[in-house]
Amino acid sequence: MYVSKTLINQLLSKTDIVDLISTKIYLKKSGKDYFAKCPFHYENTPSFTVSSEKQFFYCFGCGEHGNIIDFLIKYDNLSFIESLEVLSYKTGIKIVHQNQENVADNYELKQRNSMYKIMNIINIFYHKSLQYYHYNQASIYLKKRGFNFDVIQEFSIGFSNPKQISVSHYFKKSKENLSLLETSGIIIYKKNTANFVDRFKNRIMFPMKNRNGDVIAFGGRVLNNTLPKYLNSPETILFKKSNYLYGLYEIKKKNLKIIKLLLVEGYFDVITLAQYGIHYAIASLGTTTSNQIKLIYRMTNTLVCCYDGDISGKKLAWRTLIKSLPLLHDNKELFFVFLPKMEDPDTLIRKIGKSNFEKIIHHAEPMSVFLFNTLLLQHNIIYPDGKIKFLTCILPLIKRIPGQKLRLYLRKELGYKLGILEEHQLEKFLFSDKKNNIYIKNSQDIQTIMNTLIGLVVQNPKLSQLISKNQEKKLNQINLKNTDLFIKIVKICKKNIQINTAQILEYFRDNIYYCQLKQLATWNHMISKNMIELIFNETLSSAYNMILVSRQNILISRARIKGDLNKLERQELWSINKKLARK
Repeated sequence: MYVSKTLINQLLSKTDIVDLISTKIYLKKSGKDYFAKCPFHYENTPSFTVSSEKQFFYCFGCGEHGNIIDFLIKYDNLSFIESLEVLSYKTGIKIVHQNQENVADNYELKQRNSMYKIMNIINIFYHKSLQYYHYNQASIYLKKRGFNFDVIQEFSIGFSNPKQISVSHYFKKSKENLSLLETSGIIIYKKNTANFVDRFKNRIMFPMKNRNGDVIAFGGRVLNNTLPKYLNSPETILFKKSNYLYGLYEIKKKNLKIIKLLLVEGYFDVITLAQYGIHYAIASLGTTTSNQIKLIYRMTNTLVCCYDGDISGKKLAWRTLIKSLPLLHDNKELFFVFLPKMEDPDTLIRKIGKSNFEKIIHHAEPMSVFLFNTLLLQHNIIYPDGKIKFLTCILPLIKRIPGQKLRLYLRKELGYKLGILEEHQLEKFLFSDKKNNIYIKNSQDIQTIMNTLIGLVVQNPKLSQLISKNQEKKLNQINLKNTDLFIKIVKICKKNIQINTAQILEYFRDNIYYCQLKQLATWNHMISKNMIELIFNETLSSAYNMILVSRQNILISRARIKGDLNKLERQELWSINKKLARK
């Protein structure tokens, strides 16, 4: 996939990295830069910096760095194209697919844009099918379940009505639309009949929306005995189930402060809880993934998982616990609620009301209690062999937790459970934790002439204006590594006078030099601002000297081989010696 640098440059120039990052984490200004606790690793002292001048972020603790596109990819778990869509939405700059100057190979972007349009049209189609036919099966079912008009509107619930015109028939005149519907999984082509059929026929439809409110997939609940009872769209370029949380868009739309998130199992749970005023419920629509947990912990420090109290509910909770362990820093909390038999959030809150339901959430079981209780049920620690087996199971899990204080507490609790109260005795059973790996930046030789010049220009693009065309020609004669790269950067900067560090890096995203340039962009050269231009000019002079030295060596070697030089060569060598002597 290739997107023109011109279009990306427009998106970056209209986006302030400080403004956008500050909507996700708290930034505090200090001097000319902004600081925060790093969102990519746990720390007590802020080491995450954002530069408004360079439009660049860098963490001195873990080494994460880049421009706003890199931040969105890392923080929101987006693809490159999805990050561009976010910037497009924020800036109002549309990615015009018909303009070949903007997009050289626009297939993926065009397909994504077309799929957004068709999915939103289908959503309206399903929603109207429910809305305009009050006495259909779906309306009767939802009314019986106790859903009111407002919550149906809020979540855009619809109906794939088998008695109405089918989706495939509705779009039959457009082969392009039929192809998009098939790609998105709304319709399925049957070879035996050579016809399209609706995947979600006779189902209540739940649209899944992205952060911008665009529909990216659907879930459907059957109204007869057809299996499966619940059916989701297949994965597409818009929809990745492992990264999606149902109900998250509706929470963000309300602009409420998210203190905690309640993770439930299904659509109806989220919708019913919202109807009763609990606007912090989300659903993973199946097994919870690590990506979903990461997304949750970026929005809140407290996650409460709500599952059935039966065996399958406990198994589901255990899988969630295991996936959460590597994300449990000391500021993160994980709780579990296990509901009474044959109850789910949808049914329970209707019986006991919001106040009593929230009391249950308030008394949720902490992760540590669930961890110990689950493993203690599997091992008889009255006997030594049971204790050893218990240790063998729980130690690797404790070690996966990055929070030092939480890990220490669990070790103390472990000693108490085993009846080993002395720390030195407990150490005999415990393997010492490995020291935290401290990020050590790979030192590359950035003190060479060309790398110094490249680093200074990347961080201070206006320095490129100091180099004349004649000097560029001279630079071409230098036989130094990365000279071509330096000249290319200079030309880019001269062509785009207002360019910043982030935009320069974006020109090289898919280039072999990208990692090197990102490192040079964070290079601490220790040069004061008023001395940068002087140092740059002196370093540039050193580069030009390399031309003279190189030519001097050639002429001297030629004189040794031939025994003498011609008149012009002798004059040139004399001139070079004179220039170098002056320097």
